[in-house]
Amino acid sequence: MQLHEEACVLSRYLGRKNPDAQSTRLYVDAVEKIAIPLSGDQKRIWEKCLSHSWLLPSIDAALAWNEPYNPIRNRIFIMLSILETRPDFTHLFLPVRRSPFYLFSITGRLIAAFMKLIIGKIALWIL
Repeated sequence: MQLHEEACVLSRYLGRKNPDAQSTRLYVDAVEKIAIPLSGDQKRIWEKCLSHSWLLPSIDAALAWNEPYNPIRNRIFIMLSILETRPDFTHLFLPVRRSPFYLFSITGRLIAAFMKLIIGKIALWIL
């Protein structure tokens, strides 16, 4: 898969929409210059994540638990840092005033994150 397509998949995972042309260009440049090369197993897992993007959150959660400095996560962090600087995505990174009922939402997200961790561990074991 080409780096342009990687940028789109990661942008949809992190920001729920496609990146603009400059974000894609920045991602391609950064990966070519600073990304850690993937080993054979890592490359296979990465290609599965990119072709089946629904797996990406679970694999990311499992890698965050087991190998936080994995080269796959390195690529995710590169895209995250690019999106953080882009005007179209800044609303995702700025604080927002929340109601007290937001705690229920946080509880739900914690449960979902735990489920993604379990699914990711199983997926890594299978892959």
